[in-house]
Amino acid sequence: MHWRRLSLIAVFVVLAVSLGRAEECRCQALGDSLTDWMNIPTFTVEATLGSGVTADGQLTGEASSFAKDVGVVYCRVAIIDATQAQTVTVVWYRGDAETSRTDLQLSKEKHHAITQLTIPAKQAGTWRVEIVDANDNVLTVLPFVVGKASAPTETQHKQKTKQP
Repeated sequence: MHWRRLSLIAVFVVLAVSLGRAEECRCQALGDSLTDWMNIPTFTVEATLGSGVTADGQLTGEASSFAKDVGVVYCRVAIIDATQAQTVTVVWYRGDAETSRTDLQLSKEKHHAITQLTIPAKQAGTWRVEIVDANDNVLTVLPFVVGKASAPTETQHKQKTKQP
């Protein structure tokens, strides 16, 4: 009788360990497919704004506030740890109104690019750049001001008045 109990316990332990390993493999595979299905980026985006670009393509005048007569604002976008080519879009907003959209094809070999937007002095105010992926998921946001800051936009006003 005692021997039977030990045999049954041993069988249950072996089954539990086997099922645990199978479940671990299934979860790992499910995790990979969920990442793909949910379109979760598998890379990191870095973005910077500046007022100029050197002859060898380096961003200069990095800032989040620019003079009213800046003329052109540049946005350098880089992807880090990308395992395959990625398309990201640089979207420029003045207040809440979209003013420009540029698609960038980036890869391991060409991991950064610079876009630009001409901003006339009469369009001074609050701006932002959003970097979005191919599914319009926002990857990063760069708020900036040209000249004096304008009155808060409707979106900024809502963000400031949200209750925790």
